[in-house]
Amino acid sequence: MKTAHTDEMLELASLCALDALNRDERATALVHIRECSVCADEYAAALAATGGLAAAAAEQPPAALRARVLGAATARSQTSAPVSIFRRKRFYAAIVAVAAAIAALIIFGTPSNREQSWAIQCLPGATACSASGRVIAADGVLRLEAIGLSALPPGKVYQAWIIQPGGKPVPEPTFEADARGHGAATLPGGQPKGTLLAVTVEPAGGSKAPTTKPFIAATLN
Repeated sequence: MKTAHTDEMLELASLCALDALNRDERATALVHIRECSVCADEYAAALAATGGLAAAAAEQPPAALRARVLGAATARSQTSAPVSIFRRKRFYAAIVAVAAAIAALIIFGTPSNREQSWAIQCLPGATACSASGRVIAADGVLRLEAIGLSALPPGKVYQAWIIQPGGKPVPEPTFEADARGHGAATLPGGQPKGTLLAVTVEPAGGSKAPTTKPFIAATLN
């Protein structure tokens, strides 16, 4: 069933880009983002605005901090006033402040058992690339979540690759982009530092070795 667009869902789309939601909330937000163009744009904008800092601060926020941000988002959703440009800017500023607080927790000491994430970026030389996203490590696996993917011609798919330092590309699952340019794949976890998770365009069914150059990737560092 399609979820209705609300101000609260718009705020949750921003918080989803920051990894400031629990697993159930994130799943709900991602389902809505795939259905709602407004929230999909919000997610992409928030991801771009916080990408560098949020990727460095790969810590799940403390419960009190997360609750405060979600409480503020809920309070805003209960008003009937339209979302102004100034309000959106204030909310992005709040997101960056939360990311900074999370980064400080990482630097000055945090629990060792945490979910990590790394930003997906276009690689140098990739023409007309507008894709981005995250690789998230949780429960022993890596979840690649990309947005801004282009529609591919028939007979072509996206394929993920694991490239360990000094190693050759190891083929991983193929996947397709939905109507909004979102695509995802699950890869094995436990990869060493410096591993590159890359994506190429391949023939349907996938390839044993890349037939095109990777155009987006995330480095696990």
